[in-house]
Amino acid sequence: MITTRILGKNWKVFKLKDEDYRKISDGVAVTDIDKREICISAGSCNLNTIIHEVFHAYHASLCLDSTNEITGDDYEEIYAEFVAKYSVSILENSVKILSKLEKSKNNTLLNKVAKLLTEVEKKCL
Repeated sequence: MITTRILGKNWKVFKLKDEDYRKISDGVAVTDIDKREICISAGSCNLNTIIHEVFHAYHASLCLDSTNEITGDDYEEIYAEFVAKYSVSILENSVKILSKLEKSKNNTLLNKVAKLLTEVEKKCL
């Protein structure tokens, strides 16, 4: 289990053995908004899955799941703003989470992504 900060709140992230994970869900990962927990099946512990679950955490933290009376155009505008504002942060958090869960500092993909994020951040500031 590791802890990460998402929009100022602590979230716990668990990587569970596949057989233990199947006791709680039939998918590959689940985000519990009320408990601020993300559980990932070990066999599906990859950057795509983590980004997917971290997105759910951001989405819930911004209360976007409580907007049920808006149009498709409104959703498009909300998500365009969401992506513009939070996509780099989601990717950074996801890379850190995967790195901690895998306990690997030599992961080539993670190092490349971290380096790219650093370069993009320098250019944008």
